[in-house]
Amino acid sequence: MTSFTTVWRKSRRSDAFANCVELGRTSRGLGIRDSKNPGQTVDISAPTAVRFLAFISSGSVQRARG
Repeated sequence: MTSFTTVWRKSRRSDAFANCVELGRTSRGLGIRDSKNPGQTVDISAPTAVRFLAFISSGSVQRARG
């Protein structure tokens, strides 16, 4: 069994103190985590990750206002 280390990435638009979502390639596909709570992650399969990223890139997602 091969060891796999996830390298987490955050948007270049984020500053050092911004709370944001981080993405990382995992052995199962794509990992998603909250930068302010990095201990909990959601892993999705590679095909689901492709659909997820296409949806995000399409501009269909609106920013939450808070």
